[in-house]
Amino acid sequence: MKGKKLNPRSARALSFTLAIVEFIFLYLIYESGTVGILYRVIIALLSLAFVGGAIRRALGTEGSYGIYLLGSKRGIKTINSISKRHKWFWKGMADWGIILGFGLLSYLIIKKRRSWLYLLGILTIVFSVLFVIPYTAYGLQFIKVSSIQAIGYSNSASPLSNLTISALPYLALIIGITVVLGFTGYLFYALGISALGVLELLAIVISKALSGAPTLAPLSNEVPGILPVIPGITIPLISGIIAFVIIIVIHEASHGILAAMVKTKINKVGLLVFGVIPVGAFVEPDEAKVLKLDREAQNRIYSAGVAANFIAMFVFFVLLLSVLPYVNNNIMRMFVTSVVPGYPANGIIATGSEITSWNGQIVTDTASLASASANDLPGNAVHIVTNKGSYSLIAQKANGTSRGIIGVDLAEAPVLGSTPNKIVYFLYGVFAITMMLNFLIGVINLLPLPMLDGWRIYKNSIRKRTWIIKVLAAFVVFTLVIVALPWLGGLQV
Repeated sequence: MKGKKLNPRSARALSFTLAIVEFIFLYLIYESGTVGILYRVIIALLSLAFVGGAIRRALGTEGSYGIYLLGSKRGIKTINSISKRHKWFWKGMADWGIILGFGLLSYLIIKKRRSWLYLLGILTIVFSVLFVIPYTAYGLQFIKVSSIQAIGYSNSASPLSNLTISALPYLALIIGITVVLGFTGYLFYALGISALGVLELLAIVISKALSGAPTLAPLSNEVPGILPVIPGITIPLISGIIAFVIIIVIHEASHGILAAMVKTKINKVGLLVFGVIPVGAFVEPDEAKVLKLDREAQNRIYSAGVAANFIAMFVFFVLLLSVLPYVNNNIMRMFVTSVVPGYPANGIIATGSEITSWNGQIVTDTASLASASANDLPGNAVHIVTNKGSYSLIAQKANGTSRGIIGVDLAEAPVLGSTPNKIVYFLYGVFAITMMLNFLIGVINLLPLPMLDGWRIYKNSIRKRTWIIKVLAAFVVFTLVIVALPWLGGLQV
């Protein structure tokens, strides 16, 4: 009957049934190879909004547009208890998070001389840029976007293996920017460079349109700077949800712990859910009390979530390294994804062939391939063994380099087989995705945009020059719009 409220037991049963049906639907969409990513996203968003609205009405909770809150007072005692222990650690972690976020510039925010903490923060930044962040590329192989599949993972399995002398100035620039301005500067630089690249392609599109040959093809060769990361749509459903839950829980719990340390009452904790996918967590402190705190205490509360995400990134970095040798040696294999016309492999090596040996060296991943092909020069014979035959081809010069190539595009793909391999590969996916998303969400939260931690830190630290925040926010919005333009190229449709 219309308007009749379900009893709690029936409401929970209905919500559970709707959630299971939606999970199955998302899984089927994820596995679909006939529907483009753009259409998958649209269909998924509509279904999530519908299911989220139905669950919200059944449970009678707050929310709108498919988003609803699942909150309670459970967990508040735990947060309060944790906040009373090792206060030195939580304060240090929050200040360390500010240093990571703003580099040497963070001195203007913290305004206290703590040489050891600044040294730790700067060393963490350098270590992250050199050794940790390159490994976030492992998470890209789990993103179902064709351009990422084509150009991302196959060159990233050994992040430092492709480092050349010509790349050192660029690396030094990145380290310099991040040390001085923190990962906020790192992100601003990345957005600016990406936007310039897209604007250059957009100029080509406009010039072709003015010449009477309109096309969006140049944009289709660029990977959009904004990619949807939705469990069950662009990343595996279970692994994606596990990663999101870990990320948002530790992020918001850290805010709560720092708030509780300064005797701020926590009213409620819970999850923010869109349909069946957790998109946020919340720890609801007494906002009026927070605003009465001094700047240092406020900034610690705001930076705690970012610091927690970076700690989680390091934890999952170690976990990823622990399973990586097994994955590379027992699960991943190298396959030919395409051959290049005009090169020796064209018409000789079939697409889909598995490369097992290169110049007499066993090949199982991109790291072993890089080692085996390191001495391939124009005019040299390249000996290859695949599952379809053995070949000896004369390498030709690659455009713009002194390397010799035979004209095959290669990518890694898993060959699972046994149950242990499936278990390890699942864990590998959880570790890679969680590490990547902890870094991305931690850094994105530093942006000076409303509702993000960076916005609060900027406003709290630059109270008399609000125009600076507005200019920075405008730059971020502009560049985000620009880097999303490659979607217009029909790349993912």
